[in-house]
Amino acid sequence: VIIDASRELSQDDKKIMELSKDKPVLVVLNKIDLPEKTTEEMVKRILPDKTIIKISALHKHGIDKVKEAIFHIVNTKIGSLDEGVVIAGERQKIILESALDCLKRAWNSIDQLYPIEIIEIDIREAWERLGEIIGDTVTDEIIDSIFQNFCIGK
Repeated sequence: VIIDASRELSQDDKKIMELSKDKPVLVVLNKIDLPEKTTEEMVKRILPDKTIIKISALHKHGIDKVKEAIFHIVNTKIGSLDEGVVIAGERQKIILESALDCLKRAWNSIDQLYPIEIIEIDIREAWERLGEIIGDTVTDEIIDSIFQNFCIGK
C-alpha cells in the first residue's frame, strides 16, 4: 500500500488499508521530504500489525528498506526454494521462470523510479503466470479496484 504522506488520508486510502488487513502487506509512506499530513501513527490505527516504511521516491531515500521488506514478506509467506518446494514438471518450471522475469523487470522499474502504472504491468503478468500454476485467476475487476484508488502523484 503506497500512501502520500504529504496529503490527508483519503477515503480510498482508508478503504484500501481496510481491505489489506488480512493480507501480507507493506505500507509505504511516500513524500516524506514534504510537510507531513499523514503520520505513521495514523496508519498504525488502521493497520497496527503491518510494517510501515517512510520513503522519498524523489530523493531515493528508503528505497533499499522497501526492497528488503518485500524480500522478507515473500520469503516469509512463500518460503524459500530450499524448504522443499517441488516443481512438478517442465511446464511449471517455464511458468515460474517467466513469473520471475516479470518480477525482475518490476524490480528494475522500481529502481528506475518508473510510474506505478509501468510497474503494475510486470507485477500483473507475474501474478497471472503464478495463477496458471495454482489454477487461481485474478480478474481485471480485482486489479482495477486496487489500482483505481492510486493517484498518479502517490
